Amino acid sequence: MLEGIKKKLQSIRHRCSESEEKSAFDIALFSTVDDIPFDHWNKVLNNEKLPLSIPYLAAVEVKPARNMSFHYAIVYKDIVPVAVLYFQEFDFSLANISQNVNMARIENVFNGLKKLAGVSVNGAEGVAARLLVFGNTYTTGEYGFHYTADFNHENLSDIILQTTEKIIAGQKKSGKINAILLKDFYKTRERQFEGIKNNSFHVFNVQPSMELSINPEWKTFEDYLSAFSSKYRVRAKSALKKGIRLTHREFTADDIVKHYDKIHQLYLNVEEKADFQLVTISKTYFYDLKIALENNFIFKGFFLEDELVAFATLLLGNDCLEANFVGMNYDFNLDNCIYQNILYDDVKMAIDRKVKTLYFGRTALEIKSTLGAEPLDMFLFVKHTNSITNSILGTIMANLKQAEWIQRRPFKDVEEKVKELES
Repeated sequence: MLEGIKKKLQSIRHRCSESEEKSAFDIALFSTVDDIPFDHWNKVLNNEKLPLSIPYLAAVEVKPARNMSFHYAIVYKDIVPVAVLYFQEFDFSLANISQNVNMARIENVFNGLKKLAGVSVNGAEGVAARLLVFGNTYTTGEYGFHYTADFNHENLSDIILQTTEKIIAGQKKSGKINAILLKDFYKTRERQFEGIKNNSFHVFNVQPSMELSINPEWKTFEDYLSAFSSKYRVRAKSALKKGIRLTHREFTADDIVKHYDKIHQLYLNVEEKADFQLVTISKTYFYDLKIALENNFIFKGFFLEDELVAFATLLLGNDCLEANFVGMNYDFNLDNCIYQNILYDDVKMAIDRKVKTLYFGRTALEIKSTLGAEPLDMFLFVKHTNSITNSILGTIMANLKQAEWIQRRPFKDVEEKVKELES
């Protein structure tokens, strides 16, 4: 295996001498999971980051979103794998985000572009692109990369740019990539990526990801509720009481197949209310994940009597639980507090599984904060390969509307500390 990789890397060096001048690393690209040397990928991953695991990636690749293709990269230093990178590629239109943009404020930009010779723009609908995404559009978090202790994290910015350039160069024959999205970096990495900002990328602060640290002293869900101040404990018990008629159970792969159509409709109900959606998952996505990940993928079905009215999915890592997709019949939500009961059940599961962290994602931020979740600030980079369109993109990104919300503090000790700081 190593001899074969060595020959491949020698070929890469010969064909990419310009890249070799800029970096001491070699980058091997693959377009399908089957072509990846599993032992090299797994050596870097070391059982971390479930959404970068071979089974997860294979499940996504089985039936991807419409027109989606993939790029996988392994970074080598002296033929030793030291980092892995993951990209998704698909068709995208800025019209997909127009509902979340103050279009009136950027109308003059489109009007000005219409007057330029050779430029045809018809509002956001006219700004379409073949989009290359560094990271995973199906989940929130830093799931575009992982590296070993032998990789200097200061090189990550350059490696991402070099890999992106290699992918774009390789795609020129089959179809041009027009735009690049580098997604979901934690704010703590901002200085690390100064080099990317200097390459005409627009930086944008996205909604934070909500994280609940599970206190090891919480042996039961009641222990967790006991840590609440009286006001939030009363609210929690009220929501739980409203959901008393709800029953739920974990689905097997066969259960998912049995409820295929209903599950997909519940998913679409939630997707239609989303402010921003990059891709729509396939109908078989949950089944494929269950087959691939087995007990590490949790699918919970919520019932009122015999009717499936909601579902929630979670990914179980070594020491974390990550809430992923939710589907719901909104006709029953208000009277039964379905969504809040789903969230409380996630907390119960996190305590029962003895994980350290429950990741809630970046929707319904204020509600999740009432459960004790704290925000993790994140940012992304975006760029269009056409300089004129890139200027439009920058204007649109600058006018994206962030949802306003209030951070709640349900825990007694946290509430007391906040009051001390404010006094």
